[in-house]
Amino acid sequence: MKIRLLPALLILSLPLLGPSLLQAQTISFKPVARFTYPGAVSTLANGINDSGNVVGGYVLPNQDYASGFERLADGSFASIIVPGSGVYLTYPTAINNQGTVAGWYEADTPFGAHGFFLSGGVYTTFDHPAASGSITHILGLNDAGDFVGVYAADQGIYHAFASIGGQLSEITIPGATYVEADDINNKGDIVGWYNTTQTSSGFRLESDGTLRYPIKPSGNTSAILFGTNETTASVGQENGNFAFYYGGGNTYVTYTFPHLSFNSFTGINQRGVICGYGFDEVAKIDYSYLVRRVVTPAAQ
Repeated sequence: MKIRLLPALLILSLPLLGPSLLQAQTISFKPVARFTYPGAVSTLANGINDSGNVVGGYVLPNQDYASGFERLADGSFASIIVPGSGVYLTYPTAINNQGTVAGWYEADTPFGAHGFFLSGGVYTTFDHPAASGSITHILGLNDAGDFVGVYAADQGIYHAFASIGGQLSEITIPGATYVEADDINNKGDIVGWYNTTQTSSGFRLESDGTLRYPIKPSGNTSAILFGTNETTASVGQENGNFAFYYGGGNTYVTYTFPHLSFNSFTGINQRGVICGYGFDEVAKIDYSYLVRRVVTPAAQ
């Protein structure tokens, strides 16, 4: 699940296949900002809206639980802590263009993990009706209020779900032992990842019902998707260490900050600004960052 100096411009080139000919384009990532929540030893960005506001979780020194944050486009922070979560965690995962924040939190009363929404300063809780294991995680949210996530049912078995127009549905992948739905865009396209007995791979369930899987570069041990925008652009993590961009078709690009390990892209907005995080093994700090995707057409 999603819980885990600016470098020089890194450029990686991959082909994009057109209808009748090969059009080479350069996909590059231009650093915008690197940040930590004030005083935190771990800052994990999870979602970004078109205004550039970012939500995620942070951990302070000598704490073993996460609290939530919203980082505004001007660089200021606000803390997000669901009332009643106490010493347990609050973990925002998504923010839409109306400023509504979604995520999940843990509490004693009612016991377990619960989905939440924060809008206009008001918190509301969501528990999937089949979540007999008292575990519901909301992981993605769009502007219409549709959302996706996972819940645990009997015997602790997790299920991916979507709530679209108020109607709940299950998301399944043939042969999968675990499925997680992580984001939904304004068209209703859903991305996430799943496990089989051999590997982890990304998937994209489009609004017309088309299921695209596995999304994974050939030969890689794993590739998982955490976020998407209104195009085919999706982002995630590859092989447990590299930030990962998928542009549709055969367009796969990896990215890492110098001196950072366990990199992950977690969200992308319609302007192509991507949020993510990585771990500095010297400072022993998880940093969050923003990069901008740059698509340069091939020279004619």
